[in-house]
Amino acid sequence: MYVAKYFHKSRLKCQCGCDIYNVCDDLLIRMDYARELYGRPIYCTSCCRCPAHNKEVGGMENSSHITTESQPSEAMDLLCTNPYTAYDLVKCLYEAGFRRIIMYHNKPIIHVDVDKYKPQEVLRIY
Repeated sequence: MYVAKYFHKSRLKCQCGCDIYNVCDDLLIRMDYARELYGRPIYCTSCCRCPAHNKEVGGMENSSHITTESQPSEAMDLLCTNPYTAYDLVKCLYEAGFRRIIMYHNKPIIHVDVDKYKPQEVLRIY
């Protein structure tokens, strides 16, 4: 199990209080590399979600955030409040190997995941 250099377990575990924590090593390795490239903090707003919490927050039924003991989270939502740094962050995420990057026009969030069962080479803005 990979231990992330920049992303502490307390920020990645399910926020509902169940404290489930099971994160895909590939996700953490890529995020640490993206953070190295970016050169400044990257804040995770959501990573692991138990099925109940995912439903509670309106997550998709097949969300890559869903985490169980046998199914690790393959997604992170990242806070990006400054539109002038969003380009730099997305560029670093892409260079770190992320091929699924989703931005929201009404939220300061960038979603990344490493879910191989979903379409690749996706840069989407909702």
